[in-house]
Amino acid sequence: MLQSRVKTQSRVLYFRWYFAIMAVIMVGLASFLTYQPAQAQSTDFSQQVVTVSATSAKIRFISNVASIWVDVHYKVNNGGQQNFRMTNNAGTWEQLVSGLTNGAVITYFFTYEKNGLAYDSAWFNATFGSSTPTATPVGPTATPVAPTATPVSGWTLQWSDEFNAAANTGLNTNQWIYDIGHSYPGGAANWGTGEIAYHTNSTANVYHDGTGNLIIKTIRTNTVDTGWTGGRVETQRSDFQPSANGKMAVEGRLQLPNVTGAAAQGIWPAFWMLGAPFRPDHANWPGAGEIDILESVNGTNVEYGTFHCGVTPGGPCNETNGIGGTKSNVSPSLQAAFHTYRIEFDKSVSPQQIRWYLDGVNFHTVNANQVDATTWNNATNHGFFIILNNTVGGGWPGNPTANTASGVPFLIDYVRVYYSN
Repeated sequence: MLQSRVKTQSRVLYFRWYFAIMAVIMVGLASFLTYQPAQAQSTDFSQQVVTVSATSAKIRFISNVASIWVDVHYKVNNGGQQNFRMTNNAGTWEQLVSGLTNGAVITYFFTYEKNGLAYDSAWFNATFGSSTPTATPVGPTATPVAPTATPVSGWTLQWSDEFNAAANTGLNTNQWIYDIGHSYPGGAANWGTGEIAYHTNSTANVYHDGTGNLIIKTIRTNTVDTGWTGGRVETQRSDFQPSANGKMAVEGRLQLPNVTGAAAQGIWPAFWMLGAPFRPDHANWPGAGEIDILESVNGTNVEYGTFHCGVTPGGPCNETNGIGGTKSNVSPSLQAAFHTYRIEFDKSVSPQQIRWYLDGVNFHTVNANQVDATTWNNATNHGFFIILNNTVGGGWPGNPTANTASGVPFLIDYVRVYYSN
């Protein structure tokens, strides 16, 4: 991310399989048949929808098991399906549904973790205003799905931001730093990439949406010299690193700006990390190390994951390209839905590894012995800080045009750091 570059990588076809048992009930024979929810549903949780205001309600999943996460998938009046990671409130998982009108029908089901497996519940529906939704006669039962994600056991949450603040509020500056302007003080112009957005701390560019997401937007404007503003934020902490023989995972659940084709020209969202030594010395890139968890440009359905190190140009990491891998042809696309992006820095193996995952599937690995020991040590043997940004222009995507869409949101559900010793 720090230097402009052109990447040409082989495309990898990604398939994600779900296995579910579908229960088909003859509604016309309802007087003779009774719908029985699956055993896992009846014992693992209860659920309800409660009215919050004249136009909003909360879907609640009341857990009887130690779930690490719960997702809800819902439609309003049979519209488009929305998918959210629910917020845990003392064992009751909640998701706000807004913009409702009297009599609106909410149809939903849950996916939840139990003992390292993912389970789908039956479908439920509720009419807005009712606190006792009933199961619909058709839907997936709570049959265990073989997990494709990295197992949750063995990891300890070290740090996170779930972005559950009130709508239209800025970031918690105890956790985050706003990067302002076109560069770090004394750093390379245009953030070293050629990007043209002027980054701000305005809630026009960076804000909470009130439903558990952080939004970062690039906006066309006549108020700055380049005609575009954007958002770039980084964690206050710069000490994220595994122990000497441990592992660290950095994970985010994100949806890229939902725009493609000519309207996406120049748009460049990213989720990445820089080595802590870069903060006091903005001239020591790429030697201080960079781990790009996710980059995508111009609305293409491709994730780029890259490790930067050594010297530029060239060097052991082939700068400014870096050592990269891609994941392409993702379904649903990176722009159309949330996906989980993760790296694991593993010092428990020899050689040490950095691994990239999309929705739990490992698609790229860099081994320490791909570069010399000094280069690896300089790039990795220290803490890191995390960066989220949405910008436009630069040597990689090229500059925006008159057709480039303004104000398309980059959505971040959460960012989490896990350690495993």
